Amino acid sequence: MLKLAKGKKIDEEGIIRALGGDEKGKEYFLDSFSGEVIIAENKKTASEFKNKERYFLIPEIDKATQLLWLKEAAREVMSREDEKIFKLLTKAFAQGKSYEQCLDLIKRTDESWLWGWNSWRGDCLYEEMLNWLASLPIKIEEEQEYFDDCPICQAMKEAKEEGRELALEELEEAFRQAKEQGHRVGGEMFKKEFN
Repeated sequence: MLKLAKGKKIDEEGIIRALGGDEKGKEYFLDSFSGEVIIAENKKTASEFKNKERYFLIPEIDKATQLLWLKEAAREVMSREDEKIFKLLTKAFAQGKSYEQCLDLIKRTDESWLWGWNSWRGDCLYEEMLNWLASLPIKIEEEQEYFDDCPICQAMKEAKEEGRELALEELEEAFRQAKEQGHRVGGEMFKKEFN
């Protein structure tokens, strides 16, 4: 979770939505006091925010960049899992089809790939968000989120609050408790003992 120096949570989802540029005609601003994303739906409102130092205009990632991400997703994932869609997209890329045309091709061929693409795109947008936030003249802190019902998370939280690293024995005990609660645990380190 990302927070402003004053402890206000940053609306990460709002920033990612703004970066994606899916809603035409709107401009988005990060309020550096509250962490909220403000939507300016017209030019007059947008100009009011642009003239105040506390608001930062969230840039829209252009479709050419998003097309590069789609090409990477096709090469890294679709090429191994779906030869048909990969070949169709490769042909579309070679023909210079736009980002929107390629998405339409995916939708007409196998709409289920839109879910995979949206996940890939979300990861790319998250990285863009981190880069953009790092460029701002404001202090931002990252805080680890812990889940109250997870023994592993609670052990990590406790160690952090005490300013120390989690010992291997504590981690093993946390995994044992998680297993007893019905959670799936694993990894090479715990394979023999817990599975």
